[in-house]
Amino acid sequence: MRPLCPADTWLISGAKESLLQSFPFALPFEARAGRFAGACADARASFRDGRAVGVEIRRVEGGGVDVAHAFSQLSRLPDAAWKRKLSVRFVNEFGMAEAGIDAGGLAKDLWTSLSGTLFDPNYGLFRTTDTGLLYPNPAS
Repeated sequence: MRPLCPADTWLISGAKESLLQSFPFALPFEARAGRFAGACADARASFRDGRAVGVEIRRVEGGGVDVAHAFSQLSRLPDAAWKRKLSVRFVNEFGMAEAGIDAGGLAKDLWTSLSGTLFDPNYGLFRTTDTGLLYPNPAS
C-alpha cells in the first residue's frame, strides 16, 4: 500500500493523529494493531516503578466492608492512580488497623467483599429474575 504522502511532509503538528482518528481504516489492520500495542507498552512502562496507591478501608462487624466508606476512599483517587497496584489497609470498627501486609490478597478481599455486597439483591442496586439472574434495579 502506498502512503498518502511521505512521512516528513506533514505541515501541521498532530495532523497525522487527527486524520487517523477520523479515518482509522486508512491504515491496514496490522499497522493499527502495532500502534495500539506500542501505546499500551508505553502506558505500562510508565507505571512499572513499583509504587502502589494506598487506601485505608473500614471493616464492619462480621468482616465485611463499609461500602460507603470504601467508595469515599476510592473516589478520592486520581485517575492515574487506577493504573497502579492498589495497597489496602483495613481498619476495624474501633479504628484499629488490622494486621496484614497487602501482597495482593487484601486488595482481592476488598473487591470480593464490595462486589458481594453491591450485587446482593437485598442491597437494592440489583433485582433477580425468576431464574435467579441479576438485572439493575430501575428504582435504584
